[in-house]
Amino acid sequence: MISFDHPFVRDVIARAIASLTAENHGLADELRGARDQLAEHGILPESPDSRTRIYLASRYSRREELCRHRDVLERQGFRITSTWLDRSVSQQERLLQDHAGCAAIAADDVHDVVRADVVVSFTEEPRSRASRGGRHVELGLALGLGRPCLIVGPRENVFHFTPGVHRSPDFGAAYEWLMHWRRRHADA
Repeated sequence: MISFDHPFVRDVIARAIASLTAENHGLADELRGARDQLAEHGILPESPDSRTRIYLASRYSRREELCRHRDVLERQGFRITSTWLDRSVSQQERLLQDHAGCAAIAADDVHDVVRADVVVSFTEEPRSRASRGGRHVELGLALGLGRPCLIVGPRENVFHFTPGVHRSPDFGAAYEWLMHWRRRHADA
């Protein structure tokens, strides 16, 4: 018996969905949704979306700023995996009230970092503000996964000096770095 975990089965399903999607426009959206659900459950590889996936990390209090950056990047064809940007202040505060909510935030963030091709972390002047420090854990996870990382702002800790971590002084320079990175890796 062949399971859904078998690479051959995944490939056949992916090709069948791609073929049906191309031939039958009426089912295209429904099939894309089904394909994405199968990918989320690990039955299929992520959808054949060639867009570079970026995780944006920062203090939660910079959420509105990062939503503007997300909009700029998405208009250029990047896919932003940072679902935390969609959480309102009241939702965030409610989730932070108990262990289960905190665990849910962490699980979402880990999932989003793992899906990203590049992690961009917006940093702060060292000791300039109190924060929970989740962006540091996210950057560490990305480094452990071998993902390229880009910090935007000052270096905050020794890990910002390690190979694979690049630095831009501001979003404009980060945008240029991401455009260049995407061009270099388009055929990889």
